[in-house]
This record gives sequence, structure tokens and C-alpha cells, in this order.
Amino acid sequence: MHGLKFKSGPDLLNSGAELTRGTFTDYLDAAGYPQSFGNVVHLHEALARIIEIRWDYAQAYGGNSLVVPIDVEAYRGEQVVLRIPKSAYDLSSATTNWSSELPSISGCCTLGSGENALETTFTVSNMEDVSSFCSSRMQRDLLWREFAARWYLVRQTDPNLVLPRPAYYFVTLFILGSIVRYEPELMLDTVDPNSLTGWLIKRVVQVAERFFPQLMLSWLLGEDLYFKPAA
Repeated sequence: MHGLKFKSGPDLLNSGAELTRGTFTDYLDAAGYPQSFGNVVHLHEALARIIEIRWDYAQAYGGNSLVVPIDVEAYRGEQVVLRIPKSAYDLSSATTNWSSELPSISGCCTLGSGENALETTFTVSNMEDVSSFCSSRMQRDLLWREFAARWYLVRQTDPNLVLPRPAYYFVTLFILGSIVRYEPELMLDTVDPNSLTGWLIKRVVQVAERFFPQLMLSWLLGEDLYFKPAA
């Protein structure tokens, strides 16, 4: 058994996958993300948490992606500063609780005096230490860069939806595959050339083909793996 059960919804985005006993939930346990059987992850919830389609999801659905891009400012002898585009996540908003939604950095950061910035307790001694500091707390870009200045976090708004990074791809592909097989009428809107949902699903399939294998190989090897760009 694969550990997921298709749950049909009133439309494409509200269809979901119920967690059952099987390979997928075994993977979650092995990755350190145990989940309760019976939890349902809907397609829109998985899509909103895929880092590589953050911009695409925001374009299609008005900026509702839960992915937070973080720009790192690091100068020798100074404390690391994390800057977040205000359009993506407003740290000063009355509805924002960044310390609970971004727990991996809440213990080492305070709200800074700069525009939408967090000041860390980490002082820069060399770039290798900065990379180690960031990689232990945030998600990196999956394209190779000598020094990654932009990092990412997924807002934790629901404890039942905190999953390892590749899992959102797996759930998304499972739901889409199940819809094509069992509820193809839910895909009718996507064939319209002007359909934003159709455009987004095409982008999802493209990035999944590119990045899902990379994420799973990195997990299996226990280290960050990058594909060499074509010459």
C-alpha cells in the first residue's frame, strides 16, 4: 500500500489525499515527521507549500503561498540579518505571528529595526559558518550557487501539514494522478487556454519532474545534491 487514499472534493484544488498506513507514511516516520492516520492534505494546501512554485502560486491565487523567501545579509564581524520581502510576509502585521509560524529561526532572531527584517544572534566569522547557520534552519535553493543569498521557509500554520519538503510534491502528484484516473471531469477547467489553474498545473508538473528526484536523492544520500547544468 502506498500510504495515501484519494479523497474527491467539489473541485480540483479541494480534492485531497488521506494518510493511511503504507509506504508514504513509513517515509514520513523515517524522515522524522510522524503523522496521524486519517489526516487529509488537500491539493491547494500542498501547492501553497512547494517552494519552487511560490511565484506561480501567488500569480494564480493572489499571493496566498505559504513560502517565505528570506534574503541573508552577512558581513564579517557583524550579526547576520534576515530580510523578508514585505509583499510575501509582513512581519509587523497584526495577523502575523512569525515566531510560531517560523519556529526554526524564532529562537535565534528578534524583530529588527530595519524594514521587515529579523536580527540574529549569530556573528559572522567566515562564509562557511554562515552557510552552516542557514542550512540548519532554512531551506536552500535547489539550483547550484557558490553562496546562496536567498533561502526559504514554509509557514507552519497547521501542525498536521508540516511535512518534509519532497512530501508536498508526492502528495500533489498523487492527487493529480488520482483525479486523472477517477475524476477526470475535475480537470475540465484546466483545458481552457485562459485557465490560470491549467497554467499552474502545467508548471507544477514541470518543476516536479525537475526537482522531486533531486530532493529524494538528497534525502537518500543524506547530503545536498545538485544537478550539473547543461553546457
